[in-house]
Amino acid sequence: MQSNLRVLLLFFFVFISIAITVSPVMAIGTTGVLSGRIVDKETGKSVESVFITARGISKTYTATSDPDGYFSIVGILAGMYAVTFERVGYEPSTLPHVLLAPDSTTNLQVALSSRPLKPEGVIKVTAERMGTVLTPGRTVTDYSYSNEEIKAIFPGPENLHLRTLYEKLPG
Repeated sequence: MQSNLRVLLLFFFVFISIAITVSPVMAIGTTGVLSGRIVDKETGKSVESVFITARGISKTYTATSDPDGYFSIVGILAGMYAVTFERVGYEPSTLPHVLLAPDSTTNLQVALSSRPLKPEGVIKVTAERMGTVLTPGRTVTDYSYSNEEIKAIFPGPENLHLRTLYEKLPG
């Protein structure tokens, strides 16, 4: 009986010793946060709807900047990333060597240079939809837009981005 109690106590102390030794190592995280703000290089104003891509060796993460130009990617694996910032009307920008440490936040401040859009020729939009019970079959509708029509829909390059395109063009 005493022998079993001694073995049990020895096992208990060994278990506690291992738990105390290993727990600090297990507490070290493997992920961090990538965040920041994006502004227009010329005006200093916030740039919204910027598509952010963080490409690592084994995984890619994406985000979009909010109306104040801020973005955040939570739970990104620690490591080296190439971070790209893209938005219609701006030159794409890439930071090729962004190091993300575990259990920390990497904060980036990015200034994008504007790039005026010069639509040339005609933009053609084709929309397809399946027919309904009342109109079986397929309906196809084509829309074409000239330079003048595009300029009338999008008054300035600062207003031309994909969301506006989707909202204003039929189809």
